[in-house]
Amino acid sequence: MNTTKISGSCDSKFSKIERIFSESLQSGFDTGASIAIEHNGEMLVNLWGGYKDLPRMEPWVEDTIVNVFSTTKAVTATCIIKLVDEGKIDLNNRVSDYWPEYACNGKEGTKVSDFLCHRAGMYGFQEGFPDLEFSDWSGWVKWLETQAPFREPGSSQGYHAFTFGWLVGEILRRVDGRSVGQFFEEEIAQPFSIDFKIGLK
Repeated sequence: MNTTKISGSCDSKFSKIERIFSESLQSGFDTGASIAIEHNGEMLVNLWGGYKDLPRMEPWVEDTIVNVFSTTKAVTATCIIKLVDEGKIDLNNRVSDYWPEYACNGKEGTKVSDFLCHRAGMYGFQEGFPDLEFSDWSGWVKWLETQAPFREPGSSQGYHAFTFGWLVGEILRRVDGRSVGQFFEEEIAQPFSIDFKIGLK
């Protein structure tokens, strides 16, 4: 039987959460995980356990870094909204007002709001998944800026699961000069003491 150790603390009022968390790790389905619940500045649940590697050799610790996938879309959008608030971006403007090279192959009328609302018709890659390193920002951006959209921009919804970061992030880079990771770190994370990063060095 799996005897994965659970560490941390849990208010007795939330013992059911602790039990469910423990059972999940004991089942062996999850390799490792953590959960934290804070209310009005008080940490009520702060639990972690399991391992951070598949061979189950490195224990999951309190500050183990994890990726959060699409949560980053909201964080990236927050960066854009800060620039909107500062009057540097207009959501009703065309993308090409900030990123001129994007205006080709049927994408000329794409608005900034189409990017943020997943209406750009650019939810994938026309020629299959590019053979690029994820760190190759300019390579991904070039691929997206030159291809045709799958649908007419603004005409329909289609979740931009994989392309959102490069599309929205490139507008930010063109307007501000910083990467979305650097912008978030300097303008939002540091001022508000938020332990969240977009990209690691």
